[in-house]
Amino acid sequence: MIPGLLLLAFLAGPAAAQKLCLGLGFDSMSSTRAAPGDVLELRGEWGAEAPFKQVVFNLGGTHEAEVLEWTEKRLRVRVPAGRGPGQYRVGVYCNWGSTGFSS
Repeated sequence: MIPGLLLLAFLAGPAAAQKLCLGLGFDSMSSTRAAPGDVLELRGEWGAEAPFKQVVFNLGGTHEAEVLEWTEKRLRVRVPAGRGPGQYRVGVYCNWGSTGFSS
């Protein structure tokens, strides 16, 4: 996380934070099969890490992944524990107040 960028978002107000949410884009993932605890790489446009951005696996609910590394173009995440078999939607949610964006 870049503390100066986050602080700037809070000082400048909601418009600046929303700008950090725009442009999220998912390009590819290192594998389309994984088990709980496995590490995956997500490639795309993520912008700077911020506390209102979360990597999620969705199937019957939102399950947040552990972020191991965050760069503007690549994320390394651990598949959440306790997930059963199925087809999950994987992406980044960016929620600021009542406004939400997703990849």
